[in-house]
Amino acid sequence: MNLRSENEFSDTQPMNAVAPTPSHSNVEATLNARVRHIDLFRFIAAFMVMLFHYTFRGYAADGYSPMPYPWLAPVTQYGYLGVEFFFLISGFVILMTASSGSLRRFMVSRVTRLYPAFWFCCTLTFIAILVFGTHRFVVTPVQYLVNLTMLNEFVGVEPIDGVYWSLAVEIRFYLLIGVLLLIGRIHRADIFLTAWLILTVALDLFPVEKLKTLFITFYAPYFIAGAASYLIYAKGKSPKRLALFAACWVLALAHSTQSTADLIRHYHANYNVYVPFAIISVFFVAFLVVAIVKPEGKMNWVTVGNLTYPLYLIHQVIGYLVFSHGYPGLNPHLLLWGTVFAMLLIAYFINQQVEKPLARRLRRLLAGSGPELA
Repeated sequence: MNLRSENEFSDTQPMNAVAPTPSHSNVEATLNARVRHIDLFRFIAAFMVMLFHYTFRGYAADGYSPMPYPWLAPVTQYGYLGVEFFFLISGFVILMTASSGSLRRFMVSRVTRLYPAFWFCCTLTFIAILVFGTHRFVVTPVQYLVNLTMLNEFVGVEPIDGVYWSLAVEIRFYLLIGVLLLIGRIHRADIFLTAWLILTVALDLFPVEKLKTLFITFYAPYFIAGAASYLIYAKGKSPKRLALFAACWVLALAHSTQSTADLIRHYHANYNVYVPFAIISVFFVAFLVVAIVKPEGKMNWVTVGNLTYPLYLIHQVIGYLVFSHGYPGLNPHLLLWGTVFAMLLIAYFINQQVEKPLARRLRRLLAGSGPELA
């Protein structure tokens, strides 16, 4: 089963859904204390994706959900852009995390961030499909076990839940940053980011598919812009950094025209190319404001930010199964918003009772093993 809903047209991240991601590392905890808006951004991105799936994507094509929701679909059909927002966030947060210069610390941070919630959510989805699965949702034990590694896409095994596609994108980004750490050049990240952007443009003009996949060129403008905004935030604005950010903005808009054309083709929906332009521009402006103005804000969004990764991982397939069994017997408004509320509660439970305790144990285990790689 493959629900590669956000990218079934152009490439295969997430939350934290990260996809998409709130973090438990000390570095990211410091970041959240200083840039509270990042957690709000994460929640907005995850909620956009969830409403896209529930009110548009599931019913619009491929028969994943029997329940239409025309009251919101004309708006939420643009919710796929929440994943692009996640990638912007990831660019900012991951470069912040890597700025310590330690490859080992970075690897421990990523493993303890991604795997605890993923193992639980993947298992929960596997059980839900076994118990409540329809002809549209099937899974095998081998598929489940391979999915637990989070490397299924790299070995050609279908994801249990299509939202996992963004994790493969994130992992590629982590590997690129990991190479910088390995060669001791993370302090020259601005040079790498510029080279990556130039390579992305070159591969757009002269495509080499393996290189496009390796360097995640379709989403590179978001990662690069997020990282550039962190450099502006941490080291101050400069003409080169602002130019890099602006170039990513323009390239992201150009790439969005391809996404829009693919969406129209797949869903036969009325997409307006200028709406993604506006939404993407709001994302970029938001990060520019955070980087330059450094607004402190009075609200603490850590709690909702912590919901985003488990929410992103569990909502799609389980939500579709609820709709498949509950509609048309139940009122669609009750079914939709009841499911949304239930997913938020489940995500909170996973974060508090599973993700945090398991991440702490895993961090202690990994922190005490192996040499420090700087």
